[in-house]
Amino acid sequence: MIVEKRILKEKAPETYRLIVISDVHAHYELFNKLVHQTQLKEDDYLVILGDFMEKGDDGLEVLYNIRDLKQRNHTFVLMGNCEEYLLSLLCDETKATKLIEYIKTSSNSLLSKTAEVLNLDVDKEEANNVQEKLKHYLDKEISILKSLDTALEFDQFVFVHAGLEKREDWENSDVETMLELRDFFYQGHAIRDKYVICGHTPSCNYYDYKIDNSVILSHQRKIISIDGGVGVKSVSQLNAFIIEKSDEGYVYSSKSVDEFDKCEVVFPHKGKETSAVKVAWPNLEVDVLGIGTSFSWCRKVDTQELLYIKNEFLYEENGHYYCKDDYISSMLEILPYDRVSLIATYGKYAYIMKDGHVGWTKKDKIKKSNN
Repeated sequence: MIVEKRILKEKAPETYRLIVISDVHAHYELFNKLVHQTQLKEDDYLVILGDFMEKGDDGLEVLYNIRDLKQRNHTFVLMGNCEEYLLSLLCDETKATKLIEYIKTSSNSLLSKTAEVLNLDVDKEEANNVQEKLKHYLDKEISILKSLDTALEFDQFVFVHAGLEKREDWENSDVETMLELRDFFYQGHAIRDKYVICGHTPSCNYYDYKIDNSVILSHQRKIISIDGGVGVKSVSQLNAFIIEKSDEGYVYSSKSVDEFDKCEVVFPHKGKETSAVKVAWPNLEVDVLGIGTSFSWCRKVDTQELLYIKNEFLYEENGHYYCKDDYISSMLEILPYDRVSLIATYGKYAYIMKDGHVGWTKKDKIKKSNN
């Protein structure tokens, strides 16, 4: 990897409030909304766990916002694999050809937008020339990205983008592991007296029978996973995990924001989570056994589990059927005055998210909220 490992060890005061956010993925409005919701104060600590760039439309806006936040006391911004990848494409001469491929396939990328601003014809111009021009134009942005640390140790917590190797001397983990390790929650770590707080893998990936984008806190594993899937999942939320330490100990809480309309529950609806079946990437292929007016009776190809899938979620390609995205068959339990996020309506049904948890209800059980 082109970046060097830099581990920051910060002494914590006796009492403090700390907010940690991860995987913003170039979603400027969501990020600002979440920071506002946390009521960030001057004395608060703020940790950004990386992957604030790419996969969204607002890369530069988020980068400059985070640059400005770094000017305040107690703000720490760590590198994610997306920031490292941008640096490698811009600064590693052996990646010039990959840079061109990335520009062609990632229309909302910082690099694609910059190439457009510079009127670069990436089909005709030499790859190394394109790389050099982008590198020169983005010189200040590259400096910001190069200034990022890899991990932070603070009080009884280690902050890192993706995860650590399972070793007590965790500082000797490879940079690649720290930035790119998948499914760290399953692997675990070997630090006896600290919690590891990470992002990178969306929290909903850790569930077999539900879609839940909320923060996962495991006291047994001493891992706190906070990636809500923004920029990666079509149904997602941006999470903030909040630590408040006082003389009495630690209090944990979380805040979240999403891009969906808000609704209020007007009639209760009993859930049926026990029979839930989940379809998730990369295993999206299904056999359609019977087509109904609203839902079709399907069988997951990978597990042979049976479930009803809303017809709008199915598509055919080369004689095979697939689910368009992660999907859950369960009806959510909702109560009057609950607030839910409305993902979409399909006929008489509504696909909703309640406290990060995704599922179905009947459309007449909810109404659009005025605020």
